[in-house]
Amino acid sequence: MKKPNTPAHEDSPTYQSCPVKIGETRPLFQWDDVEPLSDFQRLKLVFDNLPDEQILAALENKRGHGRNDYPVAAMWRAYIVGIVFQHHSTESLVRELKRNKDLLSLCGFDPLPRQAKPSRRVVDEPDNGAFIKEFPAPLYSSDPNSWNFSHFFQQVEEVEEETGLVSGMMETLQEELKGSLPDFAERMGYDGKAIDSHST
Repeated sequence: MKKPNTPAHEDSPTYQSCPVKIGETRPLFQWDDVEPLSDFQRLKLVFDNLPDEQILAALENKRGHGRNDYPVAAMWRAYIVGIVFQHHSTESLVRELKRNKDLLSLCGFDPLPRQAKPSRRVVDEPDNGAFIKEFPAPLYSSDPNSWNFSHFFQQVEEVEEETGLVSGMMETLQEELKGSLPDFAERMGYDGKAIDSHST
């Protein structure tokens, strides 16, 4: 016997065993995926998603056969750290890297101290006479200093003036975003409210 006011097909086993599934579309920007991340994890997201291959190649070319105490990629990442963590001076960035060895390693620097080549001097001993003796050099910090960064930042500015690659990263990111959002940037919304002005 059918239930009153119930279509006939709702009594069939097929209808009752096939629940309706409602699809869920995740937003492109899911802040819940980012908020729990640590500062290091968020920084790594920046490192992994910046289209900076051409910039690194240009910086490597500008360095040429000069000294390579600090890799270009590591210096570039430290440059990004200064922007992401809002360091207002080179000295502030240097202090942060000296204090935080994990951050230093994440950028690609060697956190261990370095040792220069040993020095050799002629010594004259009563029992052994004159001979050349090797003296080990003291350890020194492997962290880049303010001069290293100032010189590197100047090279970044030169690359930007010559090629426009640094500012071009934003355009590249925008084009990639348009691939996922075809109508990206076609409309702009803003929120505002009236602010009362009280004169005295």
